[in-house]
Amino acid sequence: MLTSANYCSNDPVTPNASPEARALLELIYNISGKYMLTGQHNYPNTRDRNSKFAVKYIGETPVVWSTDMGFAEDGDMRMPPPMPPDEKMKPGNPPGSEK
Repeated sequence: MLTSANYCSNDPVTPNASPEARALLELIYNISGKYMLTGQHNYPNTRDRNSKFAVKYIGETPVVWSTDMGFAEDGDMRMPPPMPPDEKMKPGNPPGSEK
């Protein structure tokens, strides 16, 4: 019987995974057992407020950023406006905030 305890492939389950996805998967395999990744969930209408709180509280930026994008109802306008140009791509801004 083949189980995850005796078999581990570094290949993604998606056969045509992008090079970036493959690199991320390789990083995760390489740090397994050596480091712990922390994450912070943020709501779309508050941008990165929770991540900024985590930085103030623990002194480090969580490496995993998450949000919900699929729960809005039709016509829901609670998404924040685009980020001003001077705030784009600054450390601590969530992925995708540069749009």
